[in-house]
Amino acid sequence: RAHQAHVLVAVMDKERPPRQRGELYVKLVSTLLKAPNALGVYTNGTVWLPDYFIKVSQDLKEGRLPLMDLVFVGLVRSEKGVCGWTNGLRAFGRDELEIRDSQQLPSDVHELLLNVSGYLIDQDATLRDGETLGYTADQKLPITRSEGVNVEGMSLKIEF
Repeated sequence: RAHQAHVLVAVMDKERPPRQRGELYVKLVSTLLKAPNALGVYTNGTVWLPDYFIKVSQDLKEGRLPLMDLVFVGLVRSEKGVCGWTNGLRAFGRDELEIRDSQQLPSDVHELLLNVSGYLIDQDATLRDGETLGYTADQKLPITRSEGVNVEGMSLKIEF
């Protein structure tokens, strides 16, 4: 009942590279969240408390991309393993990522999705159906583009 207003923030400057757009978005939202009556921010399907969002935004001061303010990584267990997905890459013109039924640790699934998301935003890279990716020249994780399972629309599935 006490709610009186909300603010919508969008960075629509397509001339800036994705990383710069993301950094500007985080700076604007972090500044707004410092207001004494700010309750939180709803972004990428999740509501974050001001303290959390602002803490992550401090990565900017160290030259790092505040990735967890830009991309949410969700995890769930299935009968066959660990599933993970991203929410936030579409804002950068990329498909969301998914990992299905992995036998890896949940922390490893989370880390891979976050690292790949950071690479896509930071390097303005694009992954395509049929390509592979990996941390080393020998690691080749296949990528398949198909209808999303945990996200709406098409997503890139990484076999991990």
